[in-house]
Amino acid sequence: MRARQWGLTLAGVAVTVGGGVATNQVDGPGWVQAAWYAGAMVCLAVGPWLTLRASARSEVVQQPRRDPGGQVIAGDIPRAPVALQRRSELMALLEAAGDSDQPVAVGVLVGAPGVGKTQIAAAYARVRVQHGWPLVAWVHAESRDLFLAEMQAVAVAVGITVQGEDSEQAARRLKEWLGGRRERCLLVLDNLTDARLAAEWLPSVGAAQIVITSNLRQAGAMGTVVPVSGFTREEAVTFLRERSGRDDEEGALELADELDGLPLALAQAAGVIRSQHLDYATYLQRLRSVPLEKMLPPIPAEGYSHGAAQAALLSLTRLGRKRKTKTERGLLDLLAVLSPAGVRRSWLRGANAYMALVWFKGDAPLEIDTALGVLADASIVTMSMDGSSVGMHRLLQRVVCDAARKERRFDQIVISAALLVRECAPPGDGAVVEPAEREAFVDQVAALRGNAFSADSGASQGTLLLILSLQERAARLLDMTGDLKRALPVYEQIAADSEQVLGSDDYRTLVSRSEFADALAQAWERERAIPLFEQAAADFERVLGPEAPDSVAALSALARAYHQFDDLERAIPLFERAATAYERVLGPDDRNTLVSLNELARACADAGDTERAILLHEEAHAGLVRVQGPDHRDTLVTQMELGRASYEAGNCGRAIPLLEQTVAAMVRALGADDEATLNARDELARAHQGAGDVEAEC
Repeated sequence: MRARQWGLTLAGVAVTVGGGVATNQVDGPGWVQAAWYAGAMVCLAVGPWLTLRASARSEVVQQPRRDPGGQVIAGDIPRAPVALQRRSELMALLEAAGDSDQPVAVGVLVGAPGVGKTQIAAAYARVRVQHGWPLVAWVHAESRDLFLAEMQAVAVAVGITVQGEDSEQAARRLKEWLGGRRERCLLVLDNLTDARLAAEWLPSVGAAQIVITSNLRQAGAMGTVVPVSGFTREEAVTFLRERSGRDDEEGALELADELDGLPLALAQAAGVIRSQHLDYATYLQRLRSVPLEKMLPPIPAEGYSHGAAQAALLSLTRLGRKRKTKTERGLLDLLAVLSPAGVRRSWLRGANAYMALVWFKGDAPLEIDTALGVLADASIVTMSMDGSSVGMHRLLQRVVCDAARKERRFDQIVISAALLVRECAPPGDGAVVEPAEREAFVDQVAALRGNAFSADSGASQGTLLLILSLQERAARLLDMTGDLKRALPVYEQIAADSEQVLGSDDYRTLVSRSEFADALAQAWERERAIPLFEQAAADFERVLGPEAPDSVAALSALARAYHQFDDLERAIPLFERAATAYERVLGPDDRNTLVSLNELARACADAGDTERAILLHEEAHAGLVRVQGPDHRDTLVTQMELGRASYEAGNCGRAIPLLEQTVAAMVRALGADDEATLNARDELARAHQGAGDVEAEC
């Protein structure tokens, strides 16, 4: 384009100079020659500038329009498989759905597992990437949690999130953003298992196209239905010939009919045929001899097809149990119990420490990558477009897991996977965690929990306790990073699972109920929180006795809940009981005793008994100064509350100097942006305002 620009410019200069030379040939009076000469000079000066502008304008016109922020590709779009069949008719139906006159174009790929819905959607997404659509996003939608997390990831990718908002808020923001766009965007929801998700979280206006893959027939009500079945006979034969390297149309046709044209099963068959140099007839003979009823448990109605299970088992049999394929087998086992949405490849590179693998003599990550390549070539696993994520089809996961249960290996597989996930977990020490890192961990924990706690898992108690510890970490991670709405169901599940594994009176079960109650209170769900706090307090006292510190802590938690929900008539007596019990059990100088006194003081202040509140705050503050020092957070918070109580009692002369001292100490000890410091500033401003000192409020 730059060469074109300068070429036009030089041409303009040449024409201009030629015109100037021509004017020198003009005969006539001097004033005529002078006029011609002046015109030539103007052309010589202005001509190149005009030519440059014209060429630059032509460049702008010829450039395609691009989104100001650049193209955004979000999510793990699957890579194109070998011998990809274009399935032109289905692709055309998706394009037609995108060109419909509906406010939001929705195309719904509906079909049984293994028919290739995901691959069709992925092929369509890759086409839209090539066409330069500003946003092409891939969202796994098999659970509400995963769906919201990946919608949040898309919102982060397009740069519209606000710090501190949870996944629901981010998903809602993305919905609004998509509704306001006039440029074409593509959002793919893969494996939608709940039609209500799409109804609630997808835009109703805008220029976005939505593509949904689902096994649910009712999902078709959301848009234009694109029914997907197996390959046509022609597609199946072409696929087998290209994938297996065997040019036997009659044999390929017989095998395709045997497998009902199911793409996943055909891919498994082609992989075995190619790797073992078989002909179609030999493979078909082996396929028909697979004792499926002996190798797998009874297949539920909603499960995989008979042909797909046979082909998958034959692929797995091909790997065998030999030493040289132990890495592939170990990876296969891991992927079978982890998320079908995919596992980070970087996680798997450290998997040798957590699988029943041989000790690597060379570069372990290299051997892991090599093994993954073998599995991908055999169509047992799939890679994302950028190669950072490895996934396994849900149908194949089912086959591997069912076979492992038959062989009594399932428990060990889950343990190995759980150890790997624990090792790759984000830090739990309050460090900043990237959303993608958090979601990778939470997603894998949810998948492990689903496998370990399934009715037919046969998992040992030790395995279930390991999964419980990962669930607790996931819940706290969501809670810590501000996604309380997603943390709540995890806390609830932990309480139920703890009771199932350990019993209703086990200490860990009691703690899990208390943590769930705390989360409910944090979410201001009074009707659910209060009964759970009451149950926890009663259970701790019954199981551990009323004098146990944990029992007193549960009593304090119940008092705090009553206080939070403005039931001071019940809160104050419980705070009094807790403070007395702590002093009797732990002593008057224990932190728990002093903090409990301060909580009682706060409740008294809120009840209007400021005189008692001040006395209790003073007692608690003096004790905390003595025990923890004047600059400890507990001490400074108690000092702030003493200042607030003094102000509310009408003693601004004491309150203002005390709050000024508190703010200065908090800035020094905790930092200017700490929440406690900001609260103290607010209290100081209120005190100044109450004293009429408006100028000093800030």
